[in-house]
Amino acid sequence: MADAAVAALVGSRCEPNRPPQSATWPLLTYSLVSQVNDATNDGAAGPLDARVQVDVWAYTYLEMEAIAEAVIAALHGQTWRTSSVAYATAFHAGERDLPETQQVKGEGERRIERRSIDFRVVFRAAS
Repeated sequence: MADAAVAALVGSRCEPNRPPQSATWPLLTYSLVSQVNDATNDGAAGPLDARVQVDVWAYTYLEMEAIAEAVIAALHGQTWRTSSVAYATAFHAGERDLPETQQVKGEGERRIERRSIDFRVVFRAAS
């Protein structure tokens, strides 16, 4: 994630789907939950709509909470463009806490705090 506040908390540790077994904590994971493609015979009927999940993983609840707040501040209401996306805007859609036990390198099993944050992303592909 290219946000300075988030990078200060997790560095460049942002992985797809699940943390790797040799993960260094804290970190972020991301996944596409769903995508709606409204289309006509002429192509896309308008903006596309996706739900993206960003999970925050940390040793402590306070650390997890601080990172989650930084992620929401970095993404909610932000609009960006790339060579393949004409525009995209993210909206915070909800969150839930899902602590779990993970194998931690050199420590065995350990409780890891996890917050799953949903974002609705409205976007249009570049033509």
